[in-house]
Amino acid sequence: MLTTKPDPPTEVCAELNHLPKLIVKLLWQRGITTKIEARKFLEPSLDDLYDPFLLKDMRIARERIVSAVKQKEKIAIFGDFDADGITSTVVMVELLEKMNHRDVAVYTPDRFKRGEYGLTFAVAEKIIQGGSRLLIIIDSGMNNHAQIEAVAQKGIEVIIIDHHQVISGRPRAIAVVNPYQSGEQYPFKDLSSCGLVLKLSQALLDTISVPFVELAAIAAVADRVPLLKENRVITKIGGTSIEGTTRLGLKELMRLSNESLEALAQRINCASELYDTNNAFELLTTDDPGLAERLARELSNEYWSRDGKFKEALVIAREQVEHLAGGHNVVFIGHEKYDPELRGMIAGRLRSADRRPIFVYTDSGDRLRGTARSSERFNLVTMLSRCGQYMDNFGGHPQAVGFDVKRQNLESLRTCLLDQEKEISGEMLKPEIAIDAQISDIDRASLDYLEAFKPYGSGNPTPVILFNVKIDAKA
Repeated sequence: MLTTKPDPPTEVCAELNHLPKLIVKLLWQRGITTKIEARKFLEPSLDDLYDPFLLKDMRIARERIVSAVKQKEKIAIFGDFDADGITSTVVMVELLEKMNHRDVAVYTPDRFKRGEYGLTFAVAEKIIQGGSRLLIIIDSGMNNHAQIEAVAQKGIEVIIIDHHQVISGRPRAIAVVNPYQSGEQYPFKDLSSCGLVLKLSQALLDTISVPFVELAAIAAVADRVPLLKENRVITKIGGTSIEGTTRLGLKELMRLSNESLEALAQRINCASELYDTNNAFELLTTDDPGLAERLARELSNEYWSRDGKFKEALVIAREQVEHLAGGHNVVFIGHEKYDPELRGMIAGRLRSADRRPIFVYTDSGDRLRGTARSSERFNLVTMLSRCGQYMDNFGGHPQAVGFDVKRQNLESLRTCLLDQEKEISGEMLKPEIAIDAQISDIDRASLDYLEAFKPYGSGNPTPVILFNVKIDAKA
């Protein structure tokens, strides 16, 4: 079904009358209605970033880190294993180095040997035994109440920097930097975790480090956050700067692939999913040209190898959807071929052709792990919250979540999710192509402005434009 988005109100057209009509309409669709907002979108500047101290607890986090540096305390950093978590951890470590503090221990989930997701009790015990007095948890932690309590009881103070939605209240931390927490008044909620660490660096250094912006740009694209407002600044400036990056690992990745943020995000996500996470960290921090070249080449080879596995698994998934999920408004499928690094890709690809919420799990072992994706019409966090008693853990964003479930509870979880399909009407599942604008011709100025809209992504999608052209059959 084709639908055409409405034209902007008269007052918006009047306010933005210095721009072509097509550009005014596209800006309005992105919530931009004033000259100042248009300038910030089309010509973003680091000066457009908000005051970091508008974030609740940012001042507390800053003061505690400054104190730790002055007292020469050992600081533990726990970062998640995906591209957002890895880039966040790199920025945090390099931020402390800029403050001349190198007594840092980095911890990440052991996804492959131990199947760890988030802060586990095993990792918490390592941190306790490591002698740190301050633990900074990045890109996770909001739902690790018991593990954080165990750490806090040993006298280790905790700072959480996370952008995931809060499901069960605030953990026992001296500072929580999360735009989604209760009482938060920050004007923009959709930063990645690396974006939040960038804000922390802004608070601690009183300036913005462009190499940090480059990593935050990759994280924003990798985590599919809306590329508007502060994320627009980060991706536009970081995406431009990265072409001349001083990071040897990124240089090698770009040489072997291309310079787009999307390509880099995909490969760094691949590194964190297929390697020991330390390799992804080392790729972004090494000053050794030979090591950078080797890690980038290994990653490139693994990326294309994964692509072959993905295509094989996708065939299985499509067959399952056809035979198992037919007639249901919720898709819940599993297979041993759905490797951890493939689940998100499978769910995302199925979602691109199917309006239903898609749940995909790896059918291996007694503890099953899954991933879900959906369109903006559904909130997966809400759906899983209703089935919380059947899962060991879950979390994420409204349209992208992960979950853990014991095999003995799998059917109960499946039933609980399928029971919610009665709330999904046929109208909600109808495929739709929304036309941003219909035009009969386009001028050079409009083309130049469309180029300025890049990078495209979540919240700033590639425009869909219908050209009305008459064809003279006699010509």
